[in-house]
Amino acid sequence: MLDRIYVNDLCYATVRVVTSTVKSDHKAVVASSSQQVQLFNKTRQKKRFRKHTPTQHAQFLKYAATLQIKFTNCVDVQSKFDYLYQLMNELLDRFYPEREITVSLRLPTNTSSRLQLNTCSGTRTV
Repeated sequence: MLDRIYVNDLCYATVRVVTSTVKSDHKAVVASSSQQVQLFNKTRQKKRFRKHTPTQHAQFLKYAATLQIKFTNCVDVQSKFDYLYQLMNELLDRFYPEREITVSLRLPTNTSSRLQLNTCSGTRTV
């Protein structure tokens, strides 16, 4: 796996990793001394994630301390589990709502959604 280009001089102004336009596992490294490198196969994906902050954690813990879970109208184990699962999902949606972000595949693949949320301004709550 090539992830570096070794040179004697700083001669490349732009270095990009390009995904193939046809289905392939390979990528190409485009290094240019020009600033004007246009990539035409930029793709985007929408990713969903839950942002969490210390304030959200504090609000959740304050609410969870007063929460009492009662299984009054549940008959069997499966219905109890379904009720608990529904309750947990409602708590997640209430305190940690899902967000959606558009991710450009020109960014490094190890860039997390949270980091991209901090660097991009085009986010919205789902």
